[in-house]
Order: sequence, then structure tokens, then C-alpha cells
Amino acid sequence: MQAPLLRALAILGILATAAVWGAVDGRRDALASARGSRASDLTIRWLEAAAAAAVLSGACTWIVGQVTDVGVGRNSLGFELTSGAAFVLLLVFLPAASAATLGRRFGPRERSAAVRDETSAASRC
Repeated sequence: MQAPLLRALAILGILATAAVWGAVDGRRDALASARGSRASDLTIRWLEAAAAAAVLSGACTWIVGQVTDVGVGRNSLGFELTSGAAFVLLLVFLPAASAATLGRRFGPRERSAAVRDETSAASRC
């Protein structure tokens, strides 16, 4: 496979994983807050997760670039931990935070419909 295709697949994989995980996290938080629990601050949680992923991926990319001839480039450690990490941070944070917001927005509606169905079924008995 060509390097540009592999890069595109890796970026799509990161975007899809962050979006799905963020949506699940948002729905879970919405359901917990509908039951009376206090809502979590998912923005900070996802920003921290994205920062950790960015720094770790920058360090791993630099190590792989120094040790092997895989086409990741031979950038300096400073570049990988700043510019490269900023790109990865955005790749993780933006779809995850957006999906968490959507998951939180649409989560309680489904739960309230389920509660209404249970209530109407219980009243029929």
C-alpha cells in the first residue's frame, strides 16, 4: 500500500474511534444525569485524553523514525512533541467533543421515551 493511503486510513481510524467513543461517553453521561447524578465535564476529560494521546503519539513517531526506515519522516523530537502533537490533539479532541455533545443531547430523549413506555405498561397492569 502507498504511504498516502496508509496515512489517510490512519487519520480516518482516529477520527472514527474518537467520534464513536465520544458519542458513547456523552450518552452514558446523559443517562447518568437523567437518573439524578451530576453531569461530568466531558470537555476537560476529552481535552486531557487528546493531550495524552498527542504527546504519546509524538514520542512514538519520533522513536519509530529514529529506529526504522518506516515513512514517518525524520523530524526532531521538539517538532513531534509540539507541531505533530497539536495536529493529533485536534484529530482526537474535535470529533470526540462534538460527538459527546451530540450523545449528551440525544441521550435523555431515548431514556425518557423508555421511562414513558415502562410507566404506561405498569399502569395497564
